[in-house]
Amino acid sequence: MNDESIYVPGEWTCDACGFVVVKSVIIASTGDIMADASAHVEACPNDGTAMRQVTWREALTEARDIAGKDLIASQRMRAAVAKHHAQKADDRCILDDDELYAAFGLPPVDRRVGDKAAMLVNCQRFIERRCEAGGWPTYAELEATVAGLTAERDAARSALQMVSERWTFNNQQHTHTWHDWADCQPVLAAALAASKPEKT
Repeated sequence: MNDESIYVPGEWTCDACGFVVVKSVIIASTGDIMADASAHVEACPNDGTAMRQVTWREALTEARDIAGKDLIASQRMRAAVAKHHAQKADDRCILDDDELYAAFGLPPVDRRVGDKAAMLVNCQRFIERRCEAGGWPTYAELEATVAGLTAERDAARSALQMVSERWTFNNQQHTHTWHDWADCQPVLAAALAASKPEKT
């Protein structure tokens, strides 16, 4: 087994500081560059430690680690772009832009806009010329939806409380005991209907 089956030709490392040197040879007549597979290398320029050849196993492990980190970074970036793309209308603001840039390792944007009054005029022009109405609820509509869902949740809690109190009373009086969900469903449905707020 020759050395090239174990060691990466021309690649040396210092175990003390991690410095790596790749030795190459340039063929003047052709301009080709190839690895310098000679077994001689100078000491580490950082600390004078003797350097050793890098094995193929080490090179493969390092390449695999780099590829894994790149994959994770790529997935993070794709997720950030997808989130930014899914945001609609005023759901996206400059802070969302900063979050997107941060996923790519970029600093926050320059928030200076010059004259604010002129900026507002330009924003109005942008909305009129580049944006379309519809397709996204207003904040008032979203708040109304949240209020409706909150009312339904409170009604469901009230209905469950009524069912629980009735079950406790009946159980204490030994007049009736529910053994399964089928027994509970009619009472729960009636209690939920009775406690639901009327729509206006």
